[in-house]
Amino acid sequence: MTFSLRTGSLDSPQPNARIASVKRQAIALQGVVRMVAQTPAEQALACSYTTGDGKVRFNVTELSVDHRPDRSVTLTYWLTVERRGLKEEHWEFALPWDDKSFLDVLTSHSPDPERLQQLVYIVRTLLEEWWDTKGHNRKSAKMGRQRP
Repeated sequence: MTFSLRTGSLDSPQPNARIASVKRQAIALQGVVRMVAQTPAEQALACSYTTGDGKVRFNVTELSVDHRPDRSVTLTYWLTVERRGLKEEHWEFALPWDDKSFLDVLTSHSPDPERLQQLVYIVRTLLEEWWDTKGHNRKSAKMGRQRP
C-alpha cells in the first residue's frame, strides 16, 4: 500500500490551515492505493525545511510512503532543492526504512510527540547525508535521481 502526500511550503502565512485542509483521498493505481494526508508523521515528514546551517532548502513537493508486507517502508521524496547563488534542482529521493521501531509512530493517528520529533529528525538527517554524499558514494547515488 502506498500513501502519498502533496504539500506546499510551510513558510506560507497559514501552514497549519494548509495541512488541515488536505482531505483523505484514495485512488487505485495499478493495484496500489494512494492516500493523501494519512497520519501526523506523514504530514510532518512532508514539510519543507532549511538545513541548520541555512545553506540548503529542501522544498518537499510530494512524499510517498510505501508500506511493504514485511513491515518495512520506503519514503520517496520529490524535492526542489535551493542553494544560495545556484539554480534550483529537482530530485526524486527514495529512502528504504527497515527500522521497525518507528513503525508505530509512522502509522499512528496520534503518535507520541517526542517520538514523532525523533523520527522527523532521523529522516531529515538521512536526507541531508544523502544530499552531501550522492556525488561520491555509489550507494547514496542510487537512492536519488535528478529530474528536469
